[in-house]
Amino acid sequence: MTEKQLRREMFAEYGAFSARGVESILENKDLNELTQLQMLSSTLPTQHKVLARAQYQKAMLSMAGQVSSIDSSIKRERDRLNKLGLEPSILESLKIMPAYSLGIEFTFKLERPYLSRDDDPLHIIDNPVRKEKVFKVPYIAPTTWKGSLRSAALQLLIDSMLSSLYLRKTSGSTDWRELLETVWGKRAAWMLLYGNENRVQADFINGLLADLLMPDVPAESPEERGKRSAMLQQEISDHYIEFLKRKNYRAENIEGHRGSLHFFSTFFDRIGLEIINPHGREKRVGTNPILLECVPAGATGRFSVMYLPSAHCMEDHGAMTEAAIHDASRRRSVARDVTALAEAILRLFTSSGFGAKTSSGYGTVEDELVEPGRLALKADMPNWAAALPLPDGSNDLPPGVDSISDFLDTEGNLRSEEGYKTFLENDGQIFNRKRRQLYRKVRMWWESGGSDRYLRNCRREDSGHPVLRFSKLSDLPRIAQGLTEALHQGGCR
Repeated sequence: MTEKQLRREMFAEYGAFSARGVESILENKDLNELTQLQMLSSTLPTQHKVLARAQYQKAMLSMAGQVSSIDSSIKRERDRLNKLGLEPSILESLKIMPAYSLGIEFTFKLERPYLSRDDDPLHIIDNPVRKEKVFKVPYIAPTTWKGSLRSAALQLLIDSMLSSLYLRKTSGSTDWRELLETVWGKRAAWMLLYGNENRVQADFINGLLADLLMPDVPAESPEERGKRSAMLQQEISDHYIEFLKRKNYRAENIEGHRGSLHFFSTFFDRIGLEIINPHGREKRVGTNPILLECVPAGATGRFSVMYLPSAHCMEDHGAMTEAAIHDASRRRSVARDVTALAEAILRLFTSSGFGAKTSSGYGTVEDELVEPGRLALKADMPNWAAALPLPDGSNDLPPGVDSISDFLDTEGNLRSEEGYKTFLENDGQIFNRKRRQLYRKVRMWWESGGSDRYLRNCRREDSGHPVLRFSKLSDLPRIAQGLTEALHQGGCR
């Protein structure tokens, strides 16, 4: 048999249709562990599948705290992925992106196991975790990330819309059209980020809004209320579509919008087993344990997402040039979306979870990151550091100082006392005794190490653009809010 035929007929050559066949697969040193486990699936229609599954479990489990053989294979395959450049950094990707593109990436550690289902129809167990087709490394596809984050963001959107409408309704507003005009902007921003709503999502949102806005009618039957609700849902849907057209979010000849987010694959470094044992309702004991392949708690992976700004919502631009209008539209787009994106990421990773069985707590991660995450913006921001919050919280600021943005110049350096005085006068403020004392307090703090603590997570890296660092996921929304304030202050050029 030639080498080519051997590769093609591997299952036929090493078919494990007997106990000796299982042993020959495991003894063959020319096959790596991932291939060996894949070939054990040939025992499924035979009586030897129990033996093959026992060998599979042995390979998956570590002995005395050592790394299992299958984890060692995964590490080797991940090294190959890195050498081939299949896990690119967002800083490299930003180089070819348009201005005001934004990237977020961080390496996380699983707090609870991650469960998914592989699309391989032939596997030694019934519930394999999803793996990359070539390298057989457990991973999460970009489409999975988009669906999971979209769902978490939708929960936040609905909570925000219903809370806002409820407060306005209880304050005396009665016209549902006027009420909805106040929240349609949030719904449209969600659509621009994640793409068009599907029919199920649209009906769900419209149904919740109808239940909140529809006035109660005494002695109304459930059938009559259902009909009235269906009519109001259709009116709400039509009103929202009119809003999208009026604001140029939707054109008649364009049916869909894919969204502004583009995700990268996540590859994990470990694989493990999870066992669930459903209990009978009568005897309350488990009789048929189910073996699940999973990515175990403690495994690490890297999440990366790229945001490409849209040019919507540019109104009242006056005498601005076309280039300036385009630039300002992109800046407004980032300022509108970055905080919402950060809050959705925090909700997904620490609360909602991703993968299967999220309602049971699976698929959540630790707040503390394996290494500092990065939020990078492709823009020239001369005073980007001045408008950002402290990486480790505001408690490190001098007493009585809420922000030091006014004390820093456009390069992020502390102004001189004379420069601070000039800044205040240009802003229509008075440099009095109280402000002098405040400035000297900030200068003392700055010179005693405050500058290092303030700027250590805010730096320009090899991309030449601002890169903001965060060590906890819970810090990401605050960092994003600081970036939003910098954009609103015109900190980009």
